[in-house]
Amino acid sequence: MSNEKGLDEFDSINQVDSGLICQAPSTIKVDSFGTPILDENGAKTCEIVEKACTGSVFNPILNACQGKGRHEQAPETDLALAEDGHAVIFFKMDDVTEADVLNSNPDEQIIIHAWNNATCNAFDPNSIIQGDSNDYTQDTYWSTDWATGILPSGYDETYGLYWKFKLIDDHTDCANFIIHEGSSKYPDGDMKAFLGEANPNNLSYISIGKTTLETGAAVDPYFSLPTDPVDGIRELNTEQATHWFDKDTVLFGDASAKTIRLYYSQTMPKLFPGVGYRGVPYIEFVRDDKDGLTDAQEARAMYRDGMTVFKAKDGEAVDEEIAKQMLQSRIVAVALDSADNPYTGTLVQTAGVLDALYTMGDNDADEAALGIVYDGDNVTASVWAPTASEVKLKLYNDMDSSGNYSAAGEMEMTFDDTTGIWSYTGTRADLDRKLFRYNISVYHPLNDNFENYEVIDPYAVSLTTNGRYARFVDLNDDDLKPENWDNHTIPTVENPEDIVIYEGHIRDFSIMDESTPAEHRGKYLAFTHNDTAPVQHLKALADAGLTHFQVLPANDIASVDENIANRIELDSTVGELCAVNSEADVCKFAQDNVVLKDLLETYDPLSERGRNILNAIRDLDGFNWGYDPYAFNAPEGSYATNPEDTSRIIEMRAMIQSLHEMGLRASLDVVYNHTSSSGLWDNSVLDKIVPGYYHRLNIQTGEVFADSCCEDTATENAMMAKLMKDTLVSWSANFKFDAFRFDLMNLVMKDAVLEARDAVEAVDTDTYFYGEGWAVGPVQTQGGTQTTMPGTSVGMFSDVQRDGVRNGALFQSAGNGNDVDNIRIGLAGNISDFTFKASNGVFAEANSFNKPGRSLDPADTINYVDKHDNETLWDVLQCTLDSNLVASERARIHAVAGSFPLLSQGIPFIQMGSDLLRSKSMDRNTYNSSDWLNKVDFTKQDNNWLASLPIETENESWKVCYQKSAELLANQYIKPSSADIELAANQYQDLLKIRSSSKLFRLTTAEQIKDRVGFHNVGANQTHGVVVMSIDDGAGCLLAAQDFEGNCDQTNTDNLRADLDPNYDAIVVVFNGTQSEQTMTIPTASHFELHSVQQNSADNTVATSSFSADNDNGLFTVPALTTAVFVKNQSGAQGAGLSALATVGRPDVPPYGATELYLLGSVTSWDHPTGAPDETNVAPLMPFVGSSSYAVNVTLEAGNYEFKVAPKGWGYPNIGDGGDVGQVDAVIGQSHTLRTNGDNIAITISEAGTYSFILNGSDRNAPSIMVKPAADKPAFAPTMYIRGSLNANGGWNTEDPMLYVGNGKYVTSIYIDSALDGGNPQFKFAAENWDLANFGASDSSVTLGQALTLSSADNGNITLPITESGDYVFEVDASDPTAPVLTVSKETIPYSGTAVHLRGFNGNWNTPYTFTYYGAGYYGLDLSASSSTDFKVADANWGAINFGADASWNIGTFGKTESLVNNAGNIGLNLVGDTDLRMIMHVTDDSTNAATLQIINLAEYEY
Repeated sequence: MSNEKGLDEFDSINQVDSGLICQAPSTIKVDSFGTPILDENGAKTCEIVEKACTGSVFNPILNACQGKGRHEQAPETDLALAEDGHAVIFFKMDDVTEADVLNSNPDEQIIIHAWNNATCNAFDPNSIIQGDSNDYTQDTYWSTDWATGILPSGYDETYGLYWKFKLIDDHTDCANFIIHEGSSKYPDGDMKAFLGEANPNNLSYISIGKTTLETGAAVDPYFSLPTDPVDGIRELNTEQATHWFDKDTVLFGDASAKTIRLYYSQTMPKLFPGVGYRGVPYIEFVRDDKDGLTDAQEARAMYRDGMTVFKAKDGEAVDEEIAKQMLQSRIVAVALDSADNPYTGTLVQTAGVLDALYTMGDNDADEAALGIVYDGDNVTASVWAPTASEVKLKLYNDMDSSGNYSAAGEMEMTFDDTTGIWSYTGTRADLDRKLFRYNISVYHPLNDNFENYEVIDPYAVSLTTNGRYARFVDLNDDDLKPENWDNHTIPTVENPEDIVIYEGHIRDFSIMDESTPAEHRGKYLAFTHNDTAPVQHLKALADAGLTHFQVLPANDIASVDENIANRIELDSTVGELCAVNSEADVCKFAQDNVVLKDLLETYDPLSERGRNILNAIRDLDGFNWGYDPYAFNAPEGSYATNPEDTSRIIEMRAMIQSLHEMGLRASLDVVYNHTSSSGLWDNSVLDKIVPGYYHRLNIQTGEVFADSCCEDTATENAMMAKLMKDTLVSWSANFKFDAFRFDLMNLVMKDAVLEARDAVEAVDTDTYFYGEGWAVGPVQTQGGTQTTMPGTSVGMFSDVQRDGVRNGALFQSAGNGNDVDNIRIGLAGNISDFTFKASNGVFAEANSFNKPGRSLDPADTINYVDKHDNETLWDVLQCTLDSNLVASERARIHAVAGSFPLLSQGIPFIQMGSDLLRSKSMDRNTYNSSDWLNKVDFTKQDNNWLASLPIETENESWKVCYQKSAELLANQYIKPSSADIELAANQYQDLLKIRSSSKLFRLTTAEQIKDRVGFHNVGANQTHGVVVMSIDDGAGCLLAAQDFEGNCDQTNTDNLRADLDPNYDAIVVVFNGTQSEQTMTIPTASHFELHSVQQNSADNTVATSSFSADNDNGLFTVPALTTAVFVKNQSGAQGAGLSALATVGRPDVPPYGATELYLLGSVTSWDHPTGAPDETNVAPLMPFVGSSSYAVNVTLEAGNYEFKVAPKGWGYPNIGDGGDVGQVDAVIGQSHTLRTNGDNIAITISEAGTYSFILNGSDRNAPSIMVKPAADKPAFAPTMYIRGSLNANGGWNTEDPMLYVGNGKYVTSIYIDSALDGGNPQFKFAAENWDLANFGASDSSVTLGQALTLSSADNGNITLPITESGDYVFEVDASDPTAPVLTVSKETIPYSGTAVHLRGFNGNWNTPYTFTYYGAGYYGLDLSASSSTDFKVADANWGAINFGADASWNIGTFGKTESLVNNAGNIGLNLVGDTDLRMIMHVTDDSTNAATLQIINLAEYEY
């Protein structure tokens, strides 16, 4: 007992014969089970049982809790705030800091809501809000506004935030308040501060985790020292949990614990406050400070990683039999501190040890058959319930005429200790077609108690209405199969890439279709009627090339009442609605006998009345998408003609067989990431059978995660993964589903998905798995996501192309180029290392974009632009399109948008009705928005636009469209005609035919895509709104096998491109999203024609698309708002195709892809640009300049500097110093190896000037930096021109380029005939593009040898009067680029015009490279080099000109000038990688061979 005094010290307590009776407040001393504890003489004793006193101590005299008093060492900073007539409330919580005092974000402010009432009337309102007061005359009291409340007065380092209040005179002894942040309350309820005698200083204290609603605010501060004695266990801590991880290992989130005891009992033993348990058995685990978890345990721990590890005491293994007995008990963990004092108790999460005990053997639970198994005349029911103390099989008869189910018997089930399975075997005669449930006795942590209830079999395949009872059925019985079920033909696909998926909802498919028999509308059997509009449409799509029809979830769901008599449908009356929803707006004005649908048809769609009706019937009708699973293994009953009997089985099978007979494979949308319920609620199944196992729990509170929407499941636990695998096999084997779409696969374990696929492939070899793999949630690193699944051929829905299309950028003149790049990534199947030229003009791999491509195989990618979630494609496009577009133009835009996934590599996915311009009237989340907004009209008369105002939007970030919905719906130009819908249907079918006609749209490897798929109209100067894609099937070398010249070893057939399609040598697709005809040019394209399907299309517009050739270019002309497919027919053997690189050439890819790098540090600024207008002193961008390099020029004064290279956010690569120890200086002109996440780089600048910082990322993780004096950059382009009548070949052209020779100077030499223009030729100084530079001097002549200042404003032609024919040198000094100075003089060419050659370059000592003479003694030569070489400058005979030098150039010395010496040695050039060079030789005196040579890296002109 932890009382501070013994019983004998209290005079008020009489000593009694403890063997007889104890006087209150004493009681007989008992253990936790109520058994008396005897003394050493065998006699009973008395004690006072403490109350549970959280944050206080028990007073045995008063039999009550009292404050502990102020700790003698508590800091007195709180006392300094005490003031007469005032009160202070302190608040302490983890992560609350002084910053919370001044937080200006209303959503994050921690504030107090205060109020007065008759019981607690203390706050002075006027001191808080001027003018406020209590109004006693009206018997009303003051309070603050909840949203604004009162901000903290300050912050105390020891006691936290505080609020100081003035009190009214004659205040009561308490004050009401709630501390809250938004809707979160701390603690979660109304609080009281105590004033007056109980609290003379009027200081109150809240500490989260210690303060409770019951105790109210403490009057003494929460303060203790580590050396203070603990106060024992007062109650279990529900905010913390212990994890029994495996038999001999426990995990706990508190490293201060030394020992964990697991107490277990099959009753509810008493916890003695301050003491703990008495007489309750336990096993003990000791903190492991040495070994921790093994690698295998770490892998299992996942989100529990980081918790403190405890191992079985003394290293002795826990007895397995005892462990299994414990699991059928209530287990409580008690933590002991280093002094062996118990200080906290928690409940225990047991999923880990359950897996360890029951699933890690060879023949245990996860290998066993569960559910109902028929074996001849025997029938076995098996359920895994290892924590249940008893399970019985309860039989029931079918429902009688009164709607009741009578009991038909109860059978004891047998427990198998090895597997944890309870089973019962009976005869077919006794059990077949009987209804049943399991009666389970088990401890449940939700209410911390032992429970007994009935629950259905989680493996049940047949259910009664609303799943209240399961039914024994043998799925092999003939009466459960449609005719020819076992032998009907199932369509096949050769490769996953051949798949095209059409997603539909079973009810949507026919519920509003009048050609479907009324009794089958919205049912499975609607698919069996061949002559209905929906079925005919599906057949047409299948004939065109559709391969799969995917149904939204069709397992038994919880959200739809399967008893149609209980539902309110569109054909219900107002009276029927108002009987169950009397608050419905329509009840106020409409007559009871009016049908709801009739009202909707008469209302203005833009009126609130229609929307109000739809809101009123939500969740009362039969419509729901079905993402709320109740039973994972049984068909949904609301789609059956009779949900009570076995109709759902045979009718689902009939639907699937009908789809197969149409030529379609059937795909099922499955939802294994959550259930509709958990705990003890009506629709809870799994959590009633093994409480706390099947769901993913918060590791501290034990609450079920709801990252999905609902109650998340835990496929990291073996038996949940088994349930998923077993039920998928059943759907495949017993119902012949051919593919499975996973909802939120990111919340499902990757390994579990792959294991399930292996199991399904054993019964269906060409099954296909695909799903949503968004990289979010607590298990995203282990779940099935876009990041983890690539390479598995499990398809991931891709938001890359989706968002690029849905954002509408292609159809807007100022659309975002990044969105168009994302569209291209999707067209290339999201292949991670697919390289193309981006809209910024840079080559980059798909994995480096803002929405990266991640796939390693085309089967990894599901390309789509709409599905059931979010707005339909039609609706979302309207948000971005110009308001004045007419409906027919909008319909063509929709068709172009929809064409992207259909012509992409990977697997296309289409929402049912998207090919019919389907609208949901701007409602984005129609999961329960009734048939009215989800209607699909297969008669093509209406697309459902303007059916009603949308019902709602649930997320602020998604409200953009919603807020525009009324305006858009009112736009008379938007609603399409039936002709528009018919045309769209034909366009989609044309595209399906085209896709299915060629394997080139269905490439099966990443290598094929990288080799064959190319993009044209790319880069910074592309025509926005047009995407041009080519697919090569021509003969020749694979791109990967080609050398730099495009050649390969053709004797090795592996180097050659296979002929995948014998019909075509190449395909070109032009997606024209602009509102004008476009002609796209592709070099080398020849002999193309429009695809035959489009030549004969119902779309007369696309049929006008044409191809023509111009020299060596192909011209593809496509009308506005049209996708056109051109083919190059193959005649006989494989011919020339169209290279993917035809437009762009071999790519020069930035090492860090689309990631932008900045030069940061004292050389520039340590701040990245934010994009704010007119911002200064920010780091400059280092543009990619080719050859794996980035560069920027910076002007610096002499001094010492530090710098780094990093992207915004300082993420990868964050390049810094690569030295292992300390900091190593970068040296001017020398390369310095760096590292990612390195330190600052130091550099000393000895001479002020402009310097180039050049980063080479050839090795991404070990890049190098060079800092060198910047190149002498030309003021204009590196090449300018003298343009005028003096040019040859007609004049005014670019026949006479000028060489930039440095110091702002350009030169050229031109031969001029004195008779030209009567001796007065005219000219200008200009760039190739007149708009970039155009200098002249109006009404001016230039005199030989005299300077003339030019102008770009007053820029008339310049006249050059000459009287003598000959060579003239033109020199322009552009040191001042606003006023260049021109000089023209008579030229004398050195060496009498003898040709000068570069000899020895790349080992060729002949004369393949000849310098061009530019005048004034300057010679120039541009060439590319890829490796080091020696050379000389000489004439053809090694005669008068034979220049060498004792000099060399490298990347650090490009730009320097060296003297040449006649007859000297070879000159050196040292470099690695392709480099474009310019050599400038200047002969100043040919008589003495005085000359210099400068070598420039032309890329440096771009820095």
